[in-house]
Amino acid sequence: MVRGNISYAQIYQDVVIMLLGVAALIFVLSLFFLDRFALPFQRVNKRLDQFIKDSMHEINTPLSIINVNIDLYNRSNPANKYLQRIKAATKTLATLYNDMDYLIKNERLSFEYEEINLSQYLQDRIDYFSEVAALKNITIVPQIEEGVVIVFNPTQLQRIIDNNLSNAIKYSYEEGRIDITLEKAEGRCIMSFADQGVGIEDVNRIFERYYRENRDKGGFGIGLNIVKSIIDKAGIELRIDSVFGKGSTFAYSFQPPILRL
Repeated sequence: MVRGNISYAQIYQDVVIMLLGVAALIFVLSLFFLDRFALPFQRVNKRLDQFIKDSMHEINTPLSIINVNIDLYNRSNPANKYLQRIKAATKTLATLYNDMDYLIKNERLSFEYEEINLSQYLQDRIDYFSEVAALKNITIVPQIEEGVVIVFNPTQLQRIIDNNLSNAIKYSYEEGRIDITLEKAEGRCIMSFADQGVGIEDVNRIFERYYRENRDKGGFGIGLNIVKSIIDKAGIELRIDSVFGKGSTFAYSFQPPILRL
């Protein structure tokens, strides 16, 4: 009888190498098929990006002409409810235009930070959107603590606030109510936007670029994608509470060094 010494260590090593090889092959194949699967979506997004760039040139000039002529008319004539509606509509278009402008330019611009009175800035943006809310008889109820100062970029701050105000109005029911609060608590400040509107069906997808949960409401689906990119880079926390069919609350938490205590 011939007896041989079997090296189990060598067998284990060979098995491990084979398993690693199979895993590596599966990983490479997965990347290949995922890339092939994602290619049509990448092409669609690229076309949408180009469409937005082209649209910018078509929107800016007529929008400016409309605003200038409405302002000139209002200076020498009594208030006109029809012109007020037109003015509100141009503000909605201006928000969309500013989103597109930011989307195109943000990668090649440097956004400098400066001290901003957030209390006053937020109130100014609420005043700006009051005509838009009035189109749906929506009441905006602000509860703003005075003297809240942050160090932030004004352009990026406007994108955060304007998109939240615009969405709260867009997705609220007629004659609804929007509560906007700003308050300091425990070394941070919370800025929240609460509506009593349609709510969000899929919270996990609302920050995807070009995703629109309700296509009847219009828009390109880029506003919250821009907001998410800004707050992620700045380290601003966001909490979303939403009940589909009843409303949503977006609460932004600013902490030092952004917040001046």
